[in-house]
Amino acid sequence: MKIHPDDPLITSYVLGELEPADAKAVALAIAADLILQKRVEEITGTQRVLTESLRPPTEVLLPHQREKIRRNVRKVRGPVGLLASRLRPRMALAAAGIAAVLVLCGLMMLGRLVKSNAPQAHAAPDLAASETLPRVDSSPSPVPLPVLVPSLPAPKQLGYLTAAEIPLLELPLTASGASLTEVTDSIMNLGKRPGREAVRLEEMLNHFSLRFGGVTAVARGESNRWHPDDREGEEPTAVAHAAMLSAEMLACPWKPSSTLLLISLRGGPQGDAHVKFAYHANAQNVLRYRLLGFDPCEGRVLGTLPTQLAANGTSLLAIEIEPFRPAGELGVLEWSVDDQTAPSVSLVHRSDAEPSDDARFAALVCAFGQWLVGDESEVIDPDILVGLSREIRSDTLAGDRADFLQLVDRSLQF
Repeated sequence: MKIHPDDPLITSYVLGELEPADAKAVALAIAADLILQKRVEEITGTQRVLTESLRPPTEVLLPHQREKIRRNVRKVRGPVGLLASRLRPRMALAAAGIAAVLVLCGLMMLGRLVKSNAPQAHAAPDLAASETLPRVDSSPSPVPLPVLVPSLPAPKQLGYLTAAEIPLLELPLTASGASLTEVTDSIMNLGKRPGREAVRLEEMLNHFSLRFGGVTAVARGESNRWHPDDREGEEPTAVAHAAMLSAEMLACPWKPSSTLLLISLRGGPQGDAHVKFAYHANAQNVLRYRLLGFDPCEGRVLGTLPTQLAANGTSLLAIEIEPFRPAGELGVLEWSVDDQTAPSVSLVHRSDAEPSDDARFAALVCAFGQWLVGDESEVIDPDILVGLSREIRSDTLAGDRADFLQLVDRSLQF
């Protein structure tokens, strides 16, 4: 969806006047365009200025002053009818004042409707229609920003799988989506944590370009059949491959007795490939495990897992594994490319191995996604997120990762 910076849709989006589907489309367009983001900041700033200007004056009676007046009135001697007759003119004036305020609000609302129909590119949103009568209390009451309601279905909790009962789990291949954009919009623009239905951990993880260390297996492509004895033609300058599978393991930050398995599947340069892969748990050493993200959704019919891996494409996954003992053989990753069996990856966790920077960042994304939806709330708390963020902070941190750290910091303020 392409939006011009002067399009009235942006103002309607900031004011929360769009339908959920339209609001989601506008949010995606804004997230992809820096000019639109600056325009949203301008409109939001204008909204705050108008809100402050429309606040009731602070020169009103304080609560103890009003109580003192009430006590003095109670001390007035004389019949109640006389007191009421003295108050009637003042009540009439107060009613007239209230009526004048209502008329003024109506005129301002009418002016807003006229402005919305006029061809004005930079017309500031009029917030008078959403204001109520002046508050007697002198404390300021902030006007809440509009809240977008995503149209995504509510996810179900997948939970742990027991290795003895379900030792083999087929793994999904792709996880593209705009979950991180919606989460960022809710936290940075709306000032609140997003709803559970908007958080897709797997989409947030796949938003970043990550390369995990550890063990790597390569599936050869059909074109890689050159042999040193083939003297005809030139030797290829690069090894052709259909896909690469990498796995790195580290102690789970929110549950140190468990192991966090991070998987990276990358397509080769030759073209798209048909890939199937699965985690085969070692029931002798693994008690239970769970795939992070990819929760099935209510109302969505479960089908076959996608198997198409785009050329040079990437798919990232994370599995939490609870072993019987801290170290040992936790299972194997089995996979095939274009119906040809590829070398399996044995999963042996070494407790003395130092995790890579990309693995640390992926662990933060996984912890943050679970914290947003309240999963593992007894172990994942703000202290965990702060600690992981400190391990990642660096002056040379990539821009998208630095923005993510700011997102985590902002979310902890609510």
